[in-house]
Amino acid sequence: MGRVDPRSLFARFDFTRDELLSAAQTWLAAKHRGPAAKPEELRTYVHELTHYQQLTTTPYGLFLQYCKKLQNEAASTLVSALLEAGYPIKQPVLYNVPPTMTAEVSDQVGRCLSGWLNIEELVAALDGNRDRRAALRQAWIAIGEQVQKGGRPLLPSLLGWQRTFALVQDSLAAHVAGVNQKARERGNQNPVYPDNIDRPAISAALSALSAPPNDDDRRAEMREIALGLLNNPWDVDAIVESQATAAEFWESDASYGTFTAWVQADDDPELSVYRLCLRLGLDSIKTTYLPSFLASYLTLCEIALFAPLLPQHAALRASSPGFEQLLPSTRFQRLLRSAAQVKPMQGMSDRDRYARELCQDLGWVLPDQIVQSAADGPQAVSDPLTFIYLQAQRWRTVQGGGIFTGVDQLLFDPSPEAEQWRQLFNFVIVDYQDRTTYAQDKNFLETMTTSHLSMLGMEALMVRDSLTIKAPYGRSAAENQWMTQWLRNRFKVLFGRDFPDLHFVP
Repeated sequence: MGRVDPRSLFARFDFTRDELLSAAQTWLAAKHRGPAAKPEELRTYVHELTHYQQLTTTPYGLFLQYCKKLQNEAASTLVSALLEAGYPIKQPVLYNVPPTMTAEVSDQVGRCLSGWLNIEELVAALDGNRDRRAALRQAWIAIGEQVQKGGRPLLPSLLGWQRTFALVQDSLAAHVAGVNQKARERGNQNPVYPDNIDRPAISAALSALSAPPNDDDRRAEMREIALGLLNNPWDVDAIVESQATAAEFWESDASYGTFTAWVQADDDPELSVYRLCLRLGLDSIKTTYLPSFLASYLTLCEIALFAPLLPQHAALRASSPGFEQLLPSTRFQRLLRSAAQVKPMQGMSDRDRYARELCQDLGWVLPDQIVQSAADGPQAVSDPLTFIYLQAQRWRTVQGGGIFTGVDQLLFDPSPEAEQWRQLFNFVIVDYQDRTTYAQDKNFLETMTTSHLSMLGMEALMVRDSLTIKAPYGRSAAENQWMTQWLRNRFKVLFGRDFPDLHFVP
């Protein structure tokens, strides 16, 4: 997908599985004789796998997925309330709420719409998603036109990112407590989510919003709004694409000179999103040794996504306040300034020193503190997304923070440790040109797949004109039919009616 998005759980490549394995073996053999050019198949796989790991192993990626969970709940409750009250469902539901409803239904629908829409705005801000922002602007233009014609606004007001963030933290903490309580009542040995959440810190942050925001927080929000309106080229897309591109060059035969020439070239506008942030990195990171630059840049990009965003980070946010450290694009810009003053990494063993010095210079929560907050929670949870995230932090604790840099060797190493790494931190499903491969843990596979299908269905109900949904994976009509039947059954359970027009297409 080329962004930190739940769709990155799955991958589709235009080469065969055997072509990838052959290319990798050729490269690994050539490396014994010296630097070797990375085959295109391997570079492509590593690039897309970087996006998967941005989504699943960073606080930023997990927080976006938690936001999707809350949006799905809001959408499900909204549709159920309308159907139970006898109102028709017309897509997209977001823009087709009945103009007149009973007071009780109107109140419930209003709360759901407010939650869904404000989370959408928060995610757009954190994600730097121009398309989502443009769609929201168009929605508000349409609302303004309705009001001018004498109609009533059908969408609730936006609350602002900082207030929405605090409300989301409160909602997530309540969600975790409720779900874990139900799991205990069913006799489950493991909680669904980590429960090491400082609820008083979350409540205090919410109460503090009764006072006007301080100047720094207000400037941070206004700066992000302005950059969004100006189509800031150094947004999250550019950051994550540049990180994935830098991963392609790791342990390749490129020299600093050839790499710099490629980054500075401007002959192909389609490649600009891959190069823009790398150009800034070349200006800030003071080294002319490519391995040193790549290690430093990859670490810097990862730290940009390592903000204290999760409910388990409430106490860390309280000890190091400041809304700007929660915004990835702002984090990236600030990290570049610090990188100009901090000695670049000399190797991956130098990673923890480099990350610590960058964040200390900025007065931010340290990545080590965020990793430790995961270690302080339960050792096992049943939510698969959270499980992968927690496992990633434990690997960082044992193996060092650089375990997700230079992953090429781990992809093909036959050792038991590398095999375990692949089981945890590789795509859920991969479509090759000749076959589809699946995660070996079938419970994990089913849970990850069906929760993703449910997300796609709720998303379609809320913002799309039809329930014709592009399949996230699969190379056969049978797989599309299975997805279609599963989601129809799921909607039948949730809403008590059939959705015969729902179907997945290739």
